[in-house]
Amino acid sequence: MRRPAAKALCSPSSRLTPLPTQPVNITATTVSGYTAAASVSRSPKLRQKSRLGVIAEENREALLMIYRPSKSVPGYLSCDVYRRVGQEWEFSHKHRRKYPDPPDPPEAAIGYPAESPEVWTMAPMTREELERVRELIQAK
Repeated sequence: MRRPAAKALCSPSSRLTPLPTQPVNITATTVSGYTAAASVSRSPKLRQKSRLGVIAEENREALLMIYRPSKSVPGYLSCDVYRRVGQEWEFSHKHRRKYPDPPDPPEAAIGYPAESPEVWTMAPMTREELERVRELIQAK
């Protein structure tokens, strides 16, 4: 008995979605959890429990991810995502995933501890980039 021929994995009928024509630019900067929380809320409780903040700009849209201890899964972290709207951060959504370890700055990261706020990046930042970070995470 003859078996039917296997279908090709990349047949013309299963074409992939074409790549975007515009380049995608993503940059990220890590900041202390206290500083990140202070930029979105006046709550001392949120500031104290926030472990780490990550500022990302995707296609000129600023995002802020704040990692804090999960209430539903002890020992793990939750991540709240905020979008920049005008001069304010607006809550966007919460990641469904829980994170087992804090997303610490990578070993190879360049730190700016003498700056206010303290930040870490994988590539050296210009004075203008550092000013942009300060602008994005000014305390409320």
